[in-house]
Amino acid sequence: MRRLQRRNRAIKRRCEKAGIGNSLSKSKLAVVQKPWGTETILTKNKWYTIKLIDIYPGRRTSLQIHKHKTESIYVVYGGLILFGLIHSGGSLIHIPPGTVHRFSAEEDALGCKLLEISHGKDSDIRRLEDDFGRK
Repeated sequence: MRRLQRRNRAIKRRCEKAGIGNSLSKSKLAVVQKPWGTETILTKNKWYTIKLIDIYPGRRTSLQIHKHKTESIYVVYGGLILFGLIHSGGSLIHIPPGTVHRFSAEEDALGCKLLEISHGKDSDIRRLEDDFGRK
């Protein structure tokens, strides 16, 4: 757990140096607990949202589709399982609107951390399947 906290602090420092997250004050950074991990909203405005997503080892998000939302995913560390492939740290994936997708973390000690840059509304989600019974 301490290793993960150190990595989170290091990523936060890198994001601050790059100017990511400056449109929200530190007191307004939103950390959203999910049954599969956490989402930290670094920046949100009318054009895009930037989030750090932590997925716990062996967990996965809902199977989902977006009508208008576009997502670009950068794998910071860990193994992300997406479209039947394992994407490791440094991988960049683009998910266009209308693409059915689900993020899964490999079952290792750290899970995975993603940087998501999305264009479109967060409410543009249709869950097709969910391990936790969410609609």
